[in-house]
Amino acid sequence: MTDKEIWKPLIHQGLEVPGYTVSNLGNILGKRGGILKRNLNNSGNYPRCKISAPRDLFPHYVSKKEEATTVPVYIRLHIAVVDAHLPFEDNLPNIWKRTVPVGGRDVRIWDLMDPEQQATLRLSYQVDHIDGDKNNATVSNLRYATGRENSHYYHYESSNK
Repeated sequence: MTDKEIWKPLIHQGLEVPGYTVSNLGNILGKRGGILKRNLNNSGNYPRCKISAPRDLFPHYVSKKEEATTVPVYIRLHIAVVDAHLPFEDNLPNIWKRTVPVGGRDVRIWDLMDPEQQATLRLSYQVDHIDGDKNNATVSNLRYATGRENSHYYHYESSNK
């Protein structure tokens, strides 16, 4: 841990997970105060950490023990970092920041949508590793992007212009 490391509550699927925090440098602090070990998953080799989350928060997760009060959850680091440190609404893509006149004042297009529409739109964006390194989950290396913007081809073409 360093002085430049900023810690915020861990958010998973829109819910704060008690006892865990995530840093702007891509670390997750566990319930016992230690930084959790990273491992790689089978889909894309994105670093992730295993946490123990309250079963009542995530009833759709399965535990081996029927009476368990917690369930194992694998958290992708880059997703945890953006959920805590780059909230989507505070980092809207420019298209959703545009304003239109409504009742004599300018209103962002984003603000004209209901929460369900906003949530659906948020799901259409991915988290992009700016430098292309999946192991670099620092907040300064992450941004929201469309699928096309997040593709290898897009990065390759953009860097050759």
